[in-house]
Amino acid sequence: KRELMHYSHRRKDKNNAPTISLPGADDNTEVTITATAATKWLGVYLDRTLSFDYHVKQLAARAERAVNGMGLLANTVRGLSQDHVRRLYIACVRPIMTY
Repeated sequence: KRELMHYSHRRKDKNNAPTISLPGADDNTEVTITATAATKWLGVYLDRTLSFDYHVKQLAARAERAVNGMGLLANTVRGLSQDHVRRLYIACVRPIMTY
């Protein structure tokens, strides 16, 4: 797995994303790798400015999906009790937000 990312805080470097060419598995082939906006490394999303904005957005979206799924289980008519919803939140949503 190969990914290319250029790290820079300068605004003028935002559009400057040169590619890199590496030899392929065969002697005659060449693999061109283009720069990506963000990459996932050990569960953490890194963006080009190392601001972790992309990481926070991804985790917030995952947590929101988990909370929405809990909403189906915790309706007011025939849902889980408040104690069970709290336990479900602690077990499912909090680990997503604290990683």
